[in-house]
Amino acid sequence: MLVSSLMTFGSLGEHHELTAIKSSGIALTRVLRPVLLAVMLITVGAFFFNNYTVPKANLKAYSLLWDIRQKKPAMNFKEGAFYNGIPGYSIKVNEKMNEGRTLRDVMIYDHSKGGTNTTVILADSGEMYMDYDDTYLVLELFDGNTYVDQNDASFRSSNEQFVRQEFDKSKLMLSMASFDFDRTREELFSDNKMMKNINELEVVTDSLKRYSERDKSLYAPNVDPFYMYFKADTGQVKNGLRLMEKK
Repeated sequence: MLVSSLMTFGSLGEHHELTAIKSSGIALTRVLRPVLLAVMLITVGAFFFNNYTVPKANLKAYSLLWDIRQKKPAMNFKEGAFYNGIPGYSIKVNEKMNEGRTLRDVMIYDHSKGGTNTTVILADSGEMYMDYDDTYLVLELFDGNTYVDQNDASFRSSNEQFVRQEFDKSKLMLSMASFDFDRTREELFSDNKMMKNINELEVVTDSLKRYSERDKSLYAPNVDPFYMYFKADTGQVKNGLRLMEKK
């Protein structure tokens, strides 16, 4: 608004139009009256907008930004590297075909039941696709073995601590619930100062000012470094300004 006013009246003055307006008997205050009225309306509107609309917009924007940051990236298997994005499983694919569905030389560590690497699946090849409305990832494995380490006290004295199962075809279904976009409740972010209007900020300020003498002795060492300006009197401020001027 300031820039547009300067440009407008600067252009009028440059072309001597303000002189013509004055010579016709119109006062300069009359010319500035519409600009003053527009500035007042914009000022009042900007105040109420920043006091009521901006805090609500900040609340929605920052809560959405938080959820976006917490969301897992798209699933992407890289050849020759373990992928740990699916909870309970570590998957390694040595070769992935161009269509992205066929896999070669697959190794899967199953941690879904807790513990260490007690269950390992090795397969010569496999296929990967989504099922049940993209809620499950299906790994259909071919020509492989499943190795299970029976890490249980009941098996320690027997010869069956280690089990190997050979299969021609096996299907493993992995839940994709961890990739869903879950929204956090906005009330959890409402205590931030950017989400409050003037009245709410005054309530917070009064709460900080009104702690009792007993509370001061308990919380002062932790609170004072952050809220020293609540205790500073006029003399302290003036002394501080004098010291700064001397420096």
